Amino acid sequence: MDGSTKEEHLFRPFIYVSLCFGLFAGLSLAALISVSLGAGLLPAPNLVPLIQAHGLCNISGWIGLMLTGVSLLIYPRVFGLRFVPHKKQKTILWLYSLGISLQSVSLLSHAYFPVWNYFKGCVLLAGSILNLIACCLYINSLLFAPRRKEKNSLSSNDLKRLLPWFLGMFAGLLLFYVGYVLLAFRSLALQTSELDPALLWIVEESAIRLAFIAGIFGFGTKMLPVFLGINVPKWPTQLAALFYIVTILLYFLSSLANLFLPMILIANACHVLLASANIAIVGYIIAFALSSKRVPPTKLSILSPDKKRRGFPDKGEFGRFELFLYAGGAWLIFSLILEIIFGVRKVFGENEFSLASTRHAILLGFVVNFVIGLSFRLLPGLLKISWRFTSIVTLCWIMLNFSVLARIALAFSRSSVAYSPICQKLFQISGPCAFLALLMLVFSVVTSRSSNSGYHSIKQNSFNSEKVN
Repeated sequence: MDGSTKEEHLFRPFIYVSLCFGLFAGLSLAALISVSLGAGLLPAPNLVPLIQAHGLCNISGWIGLMLTGVSLLIYPRVFGLRFVPHKKQKTILWLYSLGISLQSVSLLSHAYFPVWNYFKGCVLLAGSILNLIACCLYINSLLFAPRRKEKNSLSSNDLKRLLPWFLGMFAGLLLFYVGYVLLAFRSLALQTSELDPALLWIVEESAIRLAFIAGIFGFGTKMLPVFLGINVPKWPTQLAALFYIVTILLYFLSSLANLFLPMILIANACHVLLASANIAIVGYIIAFALSSKRVPPTKLSILSPDKKRRGFPDKGEFGRFELFLYAGGAWLIFSLILEIIFGVRKVFGENEFSLASTRHAILLGFVVNFVIGLSFRLLPGLLKISWRFTSIVTLCWIMLNFSVLARIALAFSRSSVAYSPICQKLFQISGPCAFLALLMLVFSVVTSRSSNSGYHSIKQNSFNSEKVN
C-alpha cells in the first residue's frame, strides 16, 4: 500500500462507462451513418435525430465522462483541494449515465419511429434535467471543495496560469447542459421529433470551444511538460486564456442574437469574434512550442531513461503516446487557421463555408487525439495497470488520424467534382476507422496487466511542477 486514501485513487467506473458510451453508442452510430450515407442509403427513416444522438453520445457520453472522471481526481490534486468522496462521484456518474441513456433512447426512437408522442418528449426532457443536475453537482464538488491541510504544491503564478482554463471548462459544461434542457423544453412544447439544429449547433459549440478546448489546455499546460520532458512556460499564459474565454462567450451571445435577429452586422461580429478567439489559441500553441525546451535527463523524475525515447521521461512503456498530442495540435491549428481565413472572407461576402467540416477536425482531430493519447499515458498509473502491447498505440494513432482525413475530405472537395467520388468512399470508411481506433484503446485496457507501481509515480511526479522547472 502507498498510504493513500480511497478518494485519492481514480473512480474507475467513470473510465469504463465512458468507453462503453463511445464504443457501443457514439462511434458505432458514426460508423453506421458514414457507411450508409456513403453508399447512398438512409440509416434511419428520420436522419436528424440519429445524428443528434451520435453527437450526444460522443460529446456527453464518451469524451465528457472521461474528462469528468479524470478531472475529479486531478483537479483537487493540482489545486490542493480535498478529494471528492467516491460516494458523491458514484452519484454524479449514475445521474450522467441515466440522463444520457434517456436522451439517447428518446432521440433514437424519434429516428426509427418518426411519429411524435408526448412520452418521448418527456423522456428527453427528464434525461436533460438529470444531466444538468449531475453537472451542477460536479462543478460544486470541485469549485467549492475545501483546501487540504498539507501545503499546496502550486505557486500563485501556477494558479493564475491554470485557473482561467478550468473556469472556462466549467462554464462550457454548464452552458451545454442548460442549453440541452431548454432545447428539450422547446421540442416538447412544439411537439417536434428533433432538436432545433441551429440552436443545438450553438449548444454543442459551448462544449467543444469552451469545455473541451479550455479543459484540455488547462490540463495540458500542467501535464505536457511532465509527460514530454519539457520546461514549464514562464510567460503569462493566463492572458491568452482570459482573452479566449471572454471572446468565445461573446461569440456565443452574438450567435444567439444572429439566430433570433439576423443582421449582416451581427453575423460579421460572429465571424470576427471567432477568428479573434482562434488567433489567440494558435498564438498560444506557437508560443508554447517556441518557449518549450527539452529538460536534461538528469533533472527528469525518472531513473535510467531509455535513449531510444530521445529524452522523454519514460522508458517506452506507454507506447508512442506523444504522436497523438502532436497530431492533435496540428489538426487544431489547421482547423482554426481555416476558420480564420474563411471567416474573414465571409465578412467581405466572398465565400460560403460551413463550420461542420472544421468542427469534426477539431472534435475528432484535436479532442479525440488528446483524449486517446493522454489515456494511453495516464491510465496505466491511474488504473494501476501496464500495457501488454505497446505497439498497438502507434497503430491506433494511424487509424484515428486516417479517420479524420477521410471524414473531412468530402467537405473540402465539394468544389472539385473530379475528386468527389474518391472522397465519398473515404467518408464511407471514416466512421469504422474511428470506431476501430477506440476499439484498440478498449482492447489495451481489457488485455492490460495489473501493476501496483504506476499510481505512485503518477501521484508523486506528474503534478509536481518543481520537477521540470
